[in-house]
Amino acid sequence: MGTVATGLRAHVVEEGSNFAPVPTLAQLGFAANDLDGTYFTGGESGKGDFKWVINDDEPLDFLITAKAPAEINTPSEVTLDHAGNWVEKP
Repeated sequence: MGTVATGLRAHVVEEGSNFAPVPTLAQLGFAANDLDGTYFTGGESGKGDFKWVINDDEPLDFLITAKAPAEINTPSEVTLDHAGNWVEKP
């Protein structure tokens, strides 16, 4: 999620006010499988259990959400916001 956050920040810097609210992996500088891991297995935001959205660029405001895969019991969901706040749902 931290890697996606870095990509979102870079996307806003590069695009300015023309940023995509839900940029693709390519727009964030990643290939399709670059981020594969426990919580993320390819795909774009909103595909599966991983999503991100940029709400504003002045000041920067974004939210990244990952829902736990079936084999992980807790936390059921984790979010990371633009200020670096991590929130876990039981």
